[in-house]
Amino acid sequence: PLFVSQHFLQPFGIEAGTPLSSIRDDVKTKPIVVASMIGPTEGYPYLRDTVLNRDFFTDHNENLTMLEMVDEEDEEFYALIDEMNRVTGESDIPRRTDLDFLRQLADKNGFQIPLPAFFTDTGFALPLSGSVATFEYEGVGNQTEPIESFDFQGPYTATYDELSSENDTFPLEMMLGIGTDLLGLFPSTRNILSKISDAVDFLTGEPLNSSDLESIPLSLPVSTVDGSRDLVFTDGGANDYTGLPALLTKKPDKVIVCFVGSPGIASKSLGLEIASTISFHVFKDFGQYFGLIKHVDPDSTEAAQRLSHLFDLYSNNENQFVKLVKNFESLRDAGEPL
Repeated sequence: PLFVSQHFLQPFGIEAGTPLSSIRDDVKTKPIVVASMIGPTEGYPYLRDTVLNRDFFTDHNENLTMLEMVDEEDEEFYALIDEMNRVTGESDIPRRTDLDFLRQLADKNGFQIPLPAFFTDTGFALPLSGSVATFEYEGVGNQTEPIESFDFQGPYTATYDELSSENDTFPLEMMLGIGTDLLGLFPSTRNILSKISDAVDFLTGEPLNSSDLESIPLSLPVSTVDGSRDLVFTDGGANDYTGLPALLTKKPDKVIVCFVGSPGIASKSLGLEIASTISFHVFKDFGQYFGLIKHVDPDSTEAAQRLSHLFDLYSNNENQFVKLVKNFESLRDAGEPL
C-alpha cells in the first residue's frame, strides 16, 4: 500500500489514507481488483511458504485417475493433447474437473488452499459458497504456536465502511496494494522488504525496521461462524491471472480478456517450439476455465489457478477448448495479433 500510494496515487493528488468513495456519474467503468486469501495472520508467512496447496494437490494427484476422461471419440481434442505432450515431453492426459470432488478434497485437507476474493467500487467479496468450510491447521508442520481452526460460511461481502473502524479507515491504497502484493505472495520477493527500509525512510521520514516490514501481512477482518478472524490477503495471481472469475460474478454481457505475455521470455524459459505451440498456451492459461485439469505441482504458488472451472467444455455441442485453439491458430495464420 505504501508503494502504491507514493508512486501511483500521490502524484495525482490522492493523499495516503484517502477512503474509497462512490464512482462519479460520468465515469462508466468500474474497477475489480482480484486478491487471494492465504490463511490467518498468525500463520503468516509459514503457512504460505510451507503448507498452502501441498496436501491438497498431493491428494489431488494421487486421485486424478478417478476423474472422468474427455470423450475418447473427440479426436481433435486428443490430437491437440498429443501435440502439447510432444513439445513438452509430458505424457499425462487432462481429465475433466469434478467440483464436488474438489470440495471433498478441500474439506479433507482443512481448506489449506488460497481462496479467490475481489474488491469493487462498492465493497469486498470472498465468494466461497456451499456448506460451512472448516479451516484446520492442527498438526501443521513445525509451528511452535498452535493455529486455531475456524468455520466460515460464505459467500462473504463487506462494504468499505464495514472494513473500517473509528480510528482506521479502509483506504484506496490498501485495496490496490493487496491486489498487487507480490512481496507477500513469494518468499523470494518478500526478502526484498529487508532492502527497502532506507527508501521508506527517505520517502516518509519515518524509519521502519526491516524485520518488522517482513512480518507484517496485509490482512482484513472477516466474519466467521463464531465471530471474526484476521485473514491475510495478497496478489490475486495465486488463484487467477485474468480476472475472469471475478468479472463473471457481475454478469456482464461481454468480457474482453487481455492476456499479455513475452514471446522472448517464453522462448528462453520454455524453448522456441513450446513457446510457439498455441495449444500449450491455451491449455496453460485457459484450460481450467473449461474444466480441464491434470497433474499439478503442489509446490507451485500458482497451483490453485487450476481450480477455476467456469464453462461447460461441450457448450453448444462443440469442444470449446478446441474451438479456442483453432481461433488463435486462425489469427496467427492470418497474420493478426494473438
